[in-house]
Amino acid sequence: YGNVLPMWGRNGGGSRGSSLILHSAAAGYTSNYGSGHAHRFDLSTGLWTRQSTNPAIGNSGFRTACYDAVMNRYYMIRFELHESANLDYLDGADWTWKSVRIGTPTADGDNKSAFIDDVRSLLILQTSTGRLRAIDLNNFAAPPVTLRTVGTLPADNQSQWHLYPADGCWYTYAGNGGNTIHKIRPPAGNPLTDVWTISTVQIGGPTLPSQPADAIQSGAVHNTRFFYARPLGCFAWIAGGSNKVAILRP
Repeated sequence: YGNVLPMWGRNGGGSRGSSLILHSAAAGYTSNYGSGHAHRFDLSTGLWTRQSTNPAIGNSGFRTACYDAVMNRYYMIRFELHESANLDYLDGADWTWKSVRIGTPTADGDNKSAFIDDVRSLLILQTSTGRLRAIDLNNFAAPPVTLRTVGTLPADNQSQWHLYPADGCWYTYAGNGGNTIHKIRPPAGNPLTDVWTISTVQIGGPTLPSQPADAIQSGAVHNTRFFYARPLGCFAWIAGGSNKVAILRP
């Protein structure tokens, strides 16, 4: 689920947009299955089509992805960044999988969630060691930078971070109940040397529904259930099961 991204209509996603699956894989009883090609589901026609002209360059180890609207690139980030000095992406101009070489990353846990900071041209990863690491999209040759932070990131977070345009901060929700969402505020100065502030926000109103108990017990993680709904100017949380969709503002 971490490799599913929205594909806007202006990018060829159709009149209602599409759901773009960058990479798919499944484990069967006797073998592993999957497709290195990207596919999209058109929300207006209900049709699946192959989107990429070639299979992804990397074939495994991808747990999260994010879209760079400035460069029109769909990045897939490796579970362990130090596995390779190549950053794989689907080019939205010609729908070809390509890669760019980045500065040699050091080992720092694994990566299950990430986001793009378009203003500061950074690809930011949350590591399992409780840190934020940034790749400078204007200087791929530089190695990833561990950002200075104050506050505590949500542990083992696999839900995506999303920008709230009203305040320029990013938010995520772990989804296991309660009304606490996490927030990242960027620094006013140099993003690679100044402090990023991590905090929590309490949402008023009824308690947000948690994922179904059987999903939590089985370890199921749906990385894209919390997201920003641009036409509404709100975040949305889809717990699943018989729960209604929750709409909220931080």
